[in-house]
Amino acid sequence: MNDQLALVRALRAFRPHEVYNLASVSFVPMSWEEPVLTAELAAVGATSLLEASFEELVTLLVDAELERLGRARQREESSQ
Repeated sequence: MNDQLALVRALRAFRPHEVYNLASVSFVPMSWEEPVLTAELAAVGATSLLEASFEELVTLLVDAELERLGRARQREESSQ
């Protein structure tokens, strides 16, 4: 995730229509033991993927954003 050039190469090779960013340290105790790695995946990795996606014109979807947008739509629909 932190190697932007490798991400660009992968996007060029596979030509996806969209990419879902689900990268994170999924085991909470490890995130406490490895705070720098956790921060790098969350910030640098996501930024590298975002930049690679812009370069290759790929739609990038982030799980947290999808969840928030889904809730916003639900509220909007229920108020109508």
